[in-house]
Amino acid sequence: MAQKELSVIPYDAIIKLEISGGFYARLQQLFMDSIATKSKEQLQELIENLKKGDENKDPFAYHFETLFIMLRSIEQEAEKQGVTNRQEVDIPEAPDQNQE
Repeated sequence: MAQKELSVIPYDAIIKLEISGGFYARLQQLFMDSIATKSKEQLQELIENLKKGDENKDPFAYHFETLFIMLRSIEQEAEKQGVTNRQEVDIPEAPDQNQE
């Protein structure tokens, strides 16, 4: 097997990154689309697993938590930098996927 030297990021590195609101919106849409595939019960189980620290047992839970942490970190930094606005938004109710 051949070896090649690559640049890697250590787990404990802190990276400063500038992103646009448009890119943040794409990440947010990815997050929303990923949870739209789950039933209400599956999402409740996911949240319980995260609370118990069992996110590594389920790949979806692991990726859900990763995206959530990234989005929340971006939101907190945007607020700290004063680049957010307040506006009214419609929040649809989650459909009960067990009803027909």
